[in-house]
Amino acid sequence: MHKKIKSIVLIQARLSSNRLPAKAILPINKLPIVVLASLRAGNTGKKVRVVTSIDQGDDLIESELREREIDFYRGSLNNVLQRFVESIDGYDDSALVFRLTADNIFPDGKLLDDMENYYLQNDCEYLVCNGESSNAPYGVSVELFRAQHLRESLKKVKSDYDLEHVTPFLSRNFKKSFFTFNSSKKFSNYRATIDTFNDYLLISQVFKGFIDPINVPVYDLVEELAKCSKNVLECNTSKFVLGCAQLGMKYGITNKNSQPSNQESLKILATAIDNNVAFLDTAMDYGTSETVIGNFLASTNTHHRTSVITKLSKAKDFLENCHQEQIHKIILSKVENSCYKLNTKKIDYLLIHNFDDINYMNGEVFKVLNKLVNQGIIGSLGASIQSEEELDKALEISEIKLIQMPFNILDTRWNKLIEKIKLMKSKRNLIIHVRSVFLQGLLLSDDEDHWKKANINDGKKIISLLRGILERTNYISMAELCINYVRSQNWVDGILIGVNEENELIANLQTFSNKLRGNEFFEKLLEDLPKFDDTTLNPAFWNVNE
Repeated sequence: MHKKIKSIVLIQARLSSNRLPAKAILPINKLPIVVLASLRAGNTGKKVRVVTSIDQGDDLIESELREREIDFYRGSLNNVLQRFVESIDGYDDSALVFRLTADNIFPDGKLLDDMENYYLQNDCEYLVCNGESSNAPYGVSVELFRAQHLRESLKKVKSDYDLEHVTPFLSRNFKKSFFTFNSSKKFSNYRATIDTFNDYLLISQVFKGFIDPINVPVYDLVEELAKCSKNVLECNTSKFVLGCAQLGMKYGITNKNSQPSNQESLKILATAIDNNVAFLDTAMDYGTSETVIGNFLASTNTHHRTSVITKLSKAKDFLENCHQEQIHKIILSKVENSCYKLNTKKIDYLLIHNFDDINYMNGEVFKVLNKLVNQGIIGSLGASIQSEEELDKALEISEIKLIQMPFNILDTRWNKLIEKIKLMKSKRNLIIHVRSVFLQGLLLSDDEDHWKKANINDGKKIISLLRGILERTNYISMAELCINYVRSQNWVDGILIGVNEENELIANLQTFSNKLRGNEFFEKLLEDLPKFDDTTLNPAFWNVNE
């Protein structure tokens, strides 16, 4: 039995990493990473324990820790949550537990002390330092909670995902608070974790400039990281969703070129990942898009850094002549084919592309998809909607975790449902992504023929009105106006933007650095715009063959 203590730091470590094998014992300033992480976390006197597995490969971790008299516990390789709970056996339920990972060597004792003080002063349940909400680089991650919360998690969770990742139950069931880096500088776009060899080289470079790697303050490391990092834009990409239709097919009314070359597609994806774009959006019917994404993620070992959204083909196109008992097998085959193309074992988000398919064959399609979620083949379900009626219905379906809908500066169709969106988001986990921000490029076009194809005969007038609005905002381009209008909507979680070349992506990403203006600012400017209907707002009704 261990002596009861006020707090303990648990550092998760293993050698069987798929992305960078044996990274826990790679040296930084002559110290193995797991050792450096432990010594930094304990440099103000906190109790630190490395939580590793009984797998034979982790004997090397034990050897390094024993040599430096660092405490450790060894438990189950796959049931990491159980390993954590066992490691605090004997500690009081009220004890504070910090969770770190061994590839996370920036946090120091001062940061943990500050978090503990904040936790106690604000009566927190689950305190997190991570990402944009904390103004912290990706990988500077610390979680703080009570021992009783960890034990409750083990009693209640059942999925392999929860058991492996330790804290998803806490995130879902306890009030989450964020500890914020106190700095006027923006750090959240930088990357401080060690998942790849390039990460290792970067972090080695950061620590190289400090004589004492154990006691250098975390803020000094972050400042040095900003100097050493390359290809990272000073912008807020938390709402940026990269639309990848263009990577697999020609897409958009104004697109006169073919799809980007494979080389250009890889540059687009690499720049998106480097700038922490959290979602890549594709579909089974977007030509070779899934394959392009899958090849990139596999070759760069970056699937863990982003979530992929794909969409099911229209059910009628592949189920029309099948018997009901064949539905499960056929849909499973479609999903597995997407997994194969995306080089993954699980689809992060699968969206129903045609909303009517929810009721296809008496709802059997939707039932099958939910079974695949329960089986872990699909992470979460979503729906792509086109109309107010579809949105209204989708909001009522609890299994739908992500709704993708068209929305742009001309689109007022959703006004009556915005309050319902906000209500449902307050009741359950629901993500809203919007597409058609540029209306397939139409809003960026001064070509009256393009507007005529979208059933606007007096395109010159609309173009003039939009240009007038642009001038009054002082934005540089129509793209900036369109993006920032959508950014101003507090019910929007993600903005889907597709590009044909890397420079176009960079320009769109930089737009996210603009100071965010309130919705009221835009609404006054848009008063003179006429109301548009589906014949213009839904590209399915466009006269694209004219």
